Amino acid sequence: MTEREMEDLLWNYPDKFFNETLAQFQRQPTSEVGRADIVFKDRLNRLLVVELKKGKLQRGAIDQLLDYFGMLKRQFPDTPVELMVVANTIPEERQLACDKHDIGCLEISDKKFRDVAAEVGYEFASEHSLPTEPATAVQVDSIGQTSRSRAPFKRKKAWGYWTEKGRNYFIAFVNAKGNCSLRTFDSDGDFLKREYGDGDYQVAFEGHYKNARPLTLTRQPNLEHCSRTGLPDWVLAEFRAQLPEPEAAPRPAERKAGAPS
Repeated sequence: MTEREMEDLLWNYPDKFFNETLAQFQRQPTSEVGRADIVFKDRLNRLLVVELKKGKLQRGAIDQLLDYFGMLKRQFPDTPVELMVVANTIPEERQLACDKHDIGCLEISDKKFRDVAAEVGYEFASEHSLPTEPATAVQVDSIGQTSRSRAPFKRKKAWGYWTEKGRNYFIAFVNAKGNCSLRTFDSDGDFLKREYGDGDYQVAFEGHYKNARPLTLTRQPNLEHCSRTGLPDWVLAEFRAQLPEPEAAPRPAERKAGAPS
């Protein structure tokens, strides 16, 4: 689990971690003093700047937050701004320093992040996107000489661009424990259907897998969420950049916001 993935969960599911209702306001806003992780707005229209750190909270995080406070007050001088640090563990001396500067402290364990991820169907791409070392296959040629070659990597998830009967689709292949699934989205990214198969998707959905144009993503979205709301804008943008111009799907006037780290 990476810090970015922890941030994804906090940003998209704040109600699972905080004891109040928070609305998304800004994520990674940039300024001369750096980039704050997350900014929420609470029910009283106050801004809450959250600085997230994986593992133990380090000394520099407090100074960063104070800089971000100044950044937001310059942008929104009439809006109250609250500060909070979130980490897996926060040493007592850092808690005291936060109290001195009126900075809220919240410890959230690694287990809590994993429990929320399991509840909402979020997948940690960092833990399965990199393939393991492939097996070595032994081949024997026509004169009995042996050679060794690498067997292909087995992947847990893949994406493709599929055309059928003149219509274009985005498709997602997923391997689970002993079975697999194929999710289909239309050219605007809206979810259409999900099919299940036995074993590996390269076998169960061989026709789609071999004939679809392969697509890649820099990070993986939450597919359970996408199956309800459709592909996020950033996913569509990355996909369209990989398609030849004539095949690029038409851009809708407005799309839903995406999630997920």
